[in-house]
Amino acid sequence: MLQVILFNYKEKGSTVELVDKEDMEGTEVYKLKITKKSGDVSYVFLDASSYIMLKQTNVIKMADKEVRTTTIMSNFQDVEGYKFPFTIEVRGGDGEEQGQAMAIEKVLVNPVIADSEYAMPEVKPAAPATQEHLRKNKKS
Repeated sequence: MLQVILFNYKEKGSTVELVDKEDMEGTEVYKLKITKKSGDVSYVFLDASSYIMLKQTNVIKMADKEVRTTTIMSNFQDVEGYKFPFTIEVRGGDGEEQGQAMAIEKVLVNPVIADSEYAMPEVKPAAPATQEHLRKNKKS
C-alpha cells in the first residue's frame, strides 16, 4: 500500500519532516513532507488519532516540469484486524482535475492459493508459415 513510502525511509535515503497539523474535511491530520533521495517530494496526510494515511500527494520532476498526483483513500473497513481503504481516488494533471476512482469490493488477508495458480501456461508452437503468407509479406 502507499504507506510503503514511510517504511525504512532512512535506509532509502529519504527525509521526513512534520509540516503541520491541519484540518482535512473535518478530520485532524498530520501533514508530513517526505523528500526522496532523488529530490522528489511527497506529502502524506495521517489521521491524527489513528495514524491511518488518508492522502498522499507526489510532486515529481519530469522534463523540467513538476507533475503533481494525489491519492485519496477513504471508506476504511476492518478486515481481520487490519484497516483497508475500500475507495481510492487518484488525481493528476494541471489543477488535479483529471483522475479516477477505484471501489474495492473485497479484501482477503493471507488467502490459500493453490500452487497451480503460479504454473506457467503451456505454450503451443506457432503454425508454420504457408507459401501464400510468405508471398503476401514479400510484396509489402
